Amino acid sequence: MKWNNKGHQFDKEAEILQDTDNGFVLWGLANIGQKFYSDYHNCINITDAVDSNEEMHGNAWNGLTVSSPDSIVCKEKQIIIVTSSAYPQIKQVLQQKGFVENVNMFDYFVFMQIYEIYAHDRLYSRRIDISLTEKCTLKCKKCNMFMPYFNKPCDLDHDDVLKQIDEYFDMVDYVESFNLLGGEPLLYSNLAQTVGYVGQKYRDRMQHLKIFTNGTILPSDELLDNCKKWDVEIQISDYTNEVHYESRINQVMDILDKHEISYYTFKSDEWGDFGFPDNPNNIGKEEVEGYFNACRAPFRGLYKSRIYFCHLETSAIRAGLFPDNSNDYFEINRDRKKEFFEFDMGYNEQGGITFCAKCRGCYPLNKLTVPAAKQKEG
Repeated sequence: MKWNNKGHQFDKEAEILQDTDNGFVLWGLANIGQKFYSDYHNCINITDAVDSNEEMHGNAWNGLTVSSPDSIVCKEKQIIIVTSSAYPQIKQVLQQKGFVENVNMFDYFVFMQIYEIYAHDRLYSRRIDISLTEKCTLKCKKCNMFMPYFNKPCDLDHDDVLKQIDEYFDMVDYVESFNLLGGEPLLYSNLAQTVGYVGQKYRDRMQHLKIFTNGTILPSDELLDNCKKWDVEIQISDYTNEVHYESRINQVMDILDKHEISYYTFKSDEWGDFGFPDNPNNIGKEEVEGYFNACRAPFRGLYKSRIYFCHLETSAIRAGLFPDNSNDYFEINRDRKKEFFEFDMGYNEQGGITFCAKCRGCYPLNKLTVPAAKQKEG
């Protein structure tokens, strides 16, 4: 989307959320809903509670009687806040009932972002990724971080990493997911120290602190201690269908179990095919905005004290595959919080990012797939 009122793009939505005459209905009463109620019941007028769990219908929940989703109808001065991870599905149901996104229905985190920046000058963001190293133990042909294309892969300077993290949290007050990536991040010699630094200074300003690994390297004792201490989640991409390292990945999981560290494994036979650089998208400038709005890449990248809207583009730039462009990133500046919030929500000077002209985009815009973790020869 193209900026047309920079710093004020969400003024209308903020008025809706701060209108004390409005009543708010929470749809989704599990962990997200409970935490949201705890954080905001003294700030807004929460009048009703809805959940799909039939066993809850008619029962009391925080002083409210739980209703079925079937009971929801459009009413004046009533706003639905979806406090559930199933927002895309619930949004479709509400739209069929006549609700309009960001008018009388909101995703809970979007509500938090708008409410906090306007009411308290607090900047909330969904996600930030930092690729600590360009080195990897695999050479996946269609790696979306373009690792096989780095001629001289190297680590980021540790002091510079910590400086950028400090700069980020000088501007951003809270992030839902703070992610440490590679390449393979366990090749980064200062990973344990980075986790310790982030945990000690900023763990209370993020919901999730994650490390993404392919499970080919055993974690050090120091890393394990820091992961346990700071409640780090390890996300393991299991590529053993293509690359046979079953024994090693089982060792990694056994070690994490022994140290009681949370981890999740993802095993897939196929990846989304972004096309770039071998089979790139080729669309003109006039088409980029529509493509960008349809894709809305969810991953922001932190690099060189800038926040890139799309972390794939960050990696393409680092690999020398794509030229840098000032439209596609935001220079960290604590005095421009509201502008960054708008950038994070998809606003920029051109209405899209230049990388969209070459990338085929995220699912469901792009349904092309390739075999996962197919290795490059040599």
